[in-house]
Amino acid sequence: MVRDHASNLSEQAVERVMRIGLYSPFFGSTIGGGEKYLGVAAEAVREAFPGAEIEILSLVPVDVGLYERMLGLNLRHIAVRTTNREPSRLKRALARLPTLRIYRDLIVSAQAAPATARYDLFISMVYVLPAFSRARRSVLLCQFPYEQKLHLNGEPRLRGRL
Repeated sequence: MVRDHASNLSEQAVERVMRIGLYSPFFGSTIGGGEKYLGVAAEAVREAFPGAEIEILSLVPVDVGLYERMLGLNLRHIAVRTTNREPSRLKRALARLPTLRIYRDLIVSAQAAPATARYDLFISMVYVLPAFSRARRSVLLCQFPYEQKLHLNGEPRLRGRL
């Protein structure tokens, strides 16, 4: 039996633009492979959902031009919204103490959660941090970092658990 889910939505929900948010706690403060991965995912979502509002949710202000140049991204028509203009002294202190970093990570994740309520679809790319979401639908985009070393014969060898 095929169901017509669109008929179950209110007219207002059908007529409004779909809002899609993407999130990584490090976007805006780090430039690397994870940020490239999130940026390419945002580009793919933009192409897959023409007409949707696409946003990257970041904890800190993002220099979009720098990210585009350094990572070869095209973030045109993708907005970037910041949840935290400036880290608090408490978060900075917790981040410096490895034994307390987990508490800082919980604070950061919980702080971003209310901002997700505006999205119809929220894509969170986190590794160690918890992924809180209040969006209508959520997806966890998981990237497991690994260290690559070369053997003496020049072939790559992965270190760590896979």
